[in-house]
Amino acid sequence: MRTIVRLTAVIVLAGLAAACSGDDPAATTNSPNPTTATTAAPTTSPTTTVPATTPTTTVPPTTMAMRASVDELITIEFDGRERRYHLFIPGGFPETPAPLVVDIHPALSTPNDQEALSGMRIKAAEEGFIVAQPAGQFRSWDIITGNGNDVAFIRAVVADVQSRTPIDVDRIYATGMSNGGGLTDQLACTAGDLFAAAAPVAGWYVPSVECPDDAVVPVMAFHGTDDFVVPYDGMGLFFVDVEEWAAEWAARNGCAAEPTDERITEDVVKRTWAGCDADTHLFTIEGGAHGWPGSDVSIIAVSSTNTISATDLIWDFFVANPKA
Repeated sequence: MRTIVRLTAVIVLAGLAAACSGDDPAATTNSPNPTTATTAAPTTSPTTTVPATTPTTTVPPTTMAMRASVDELITIEFDGRERRYHLFIPGGFPETPAPLVVDIHPALSTPNDQEALSGMRIKAAEEGFIVAQPAGQFRSWDIITGNGNDVAFIRAVVADVQSRTPIDVDRIYATGMSNGGGLTDQLACTAGDLFAAAAPVAGWYVPSVECPDDAVVPVMAFHGTDDFVVPYDGMGLFFVDVEEWAAEWAARNGCAAEPTDERITEDVVKRTWAGCDADTHLFTIEGGAHGWPGSDVSIIAVSSTNTISATDLIWDFFVANPKA
């Protein structure tokens, strides 16, 4: 059992046609002259007559509906007020249930700011998944008191997306940065029935709401050791130590107690726990500040590292972790 002080931070067929044909040629041979005593060789070589028209069998083409593209800010009614989220549906893919990634912005920012950090819409256009980027009240998320009911709001966003386009209910995922990373953590903690996996970046993990021991959700996180906004080593009642936070998720996910560290670039170490019921990983960016790995965008963030792409790694992690 761990407790999560929610704190608002300063701080994402086309048609098929087939045809087959066959012919059954008839052969005609000229017989020898019957009045000739000696059989003479035919004066005309045997000929084969091919029918003028070759019979064919045609299979009618079939068609599959393709998704129409959507890239717009959606307004919904929630808890007696208007709330918004940005919906991105890439066009040109078959209209079959698609994965959904909920990509959550940091404090003091917007869905478009989060897109600038994560580039999740660009990734979605390449891979064919759907992105919902919700907008927090007052540009932030209440991860302290829970009075903002933001976990319930995110559930409402997912339900609204599902009412508009087919989504794969076994492949709904959450990611976010900083304050949005803290909300991502809480979604994994309390909405594991909905989300298949979670991947916070530079997340603000606070120790106030209980995370059930049976919350088993694949988790992958990224954090810089020189993060001056959300300290890697924690800060009393305000910030949870990142390695302790990851170890708690590993314990809930049934992993072995001791992790293995692997250096994957000159400044990034990947910590992995073995024997898990749900995958658990922590990417530590040595010397990394409060930013999104792979992005140079500075909104309420600064450069983290360009030796890895958090967005690419997150999507690969999500692909590998649909709901069991």
